[in-house]
Amino acid sequence: MKSSITFVTAFVNLYDKPLDYKDNEWRYDNFKKLASSGINICLYTNNECYGRLSEIIVDYPNVKLMEIFNLEETFVYKSKSLDYTLPSNRNERKDTENYIFLQNSKIEIVYDAVNKNVWDSTHFAWIDFSIAYIFKNIERTINYLSVLSKRTFSEKLLVIPGCWNIPDKTDITVLTERVNWRFCGTFFLGDFGSIVNFYQLYKEHFESFILEHKKLVWEVNFWAWLELNTHW
Repeated sequence: MKSSITFVTAFVNLYDKPLDYKDNEWRYDNFKKLASSGINICLYTNNECYGRLSEIIVDYPNVKLMEIFNLEETFVYKSKSLDYTLPSNRNERKDTENYIFLQNSKIEIVYDAVNKNVWDSTHFAWIDFSIAYIFKNIERTINYLSVLSKRTFSEKLLVIPGCWNIPDKTDITVLTERVNWRFCGTFFLGDFGSIVNFYQLYKEHFESFILEHKKLVWEVNFWAWLELNTHW
């Protein structure tokens, strides 16, 4: 049965030293678990990791390595010229400027995959590169992803898992000073039109959010802001 979903992911090494035990090989091993599901994946990476990932995907014909991805060329990264600070409550080693820009580039990456549509899919899903490490039952979850990829979905659809209720609109600091888990950033799924709309909202509001609040925030915080302040 043909897959109805293209899963999209990316890996860019942002750190001179691994965070805890999570070096590149640890992340590659977790990606292999995801690739072993057989789901159709568009994989984006930069020059540094392209060669190693080219070797890895030889064993996974369901993975398409896309053209070189450069964080510096994304529209969100161009906001680096603006005046802002980072959230005051964050993991300073992990939650760097480039890390937050990379998280916010997810929709731009999926938008590129939508336009190329190398797997001829009707729906597209972002999934984090090393997400497998949070699976409590690897075999069951991998099987579920395989089943999910062959489901028939509503023509218009956008689904994002989340943890918290809608934040208080009167207190902007819940979005500017600490991570807000209204949404989980590891996964989202939508049809062509919903992804394009999501991308256009980013283009319209991301820079103006920074200009107004003088903060560069995680993607999940910005998504929560979009929900509160736009028709999304």
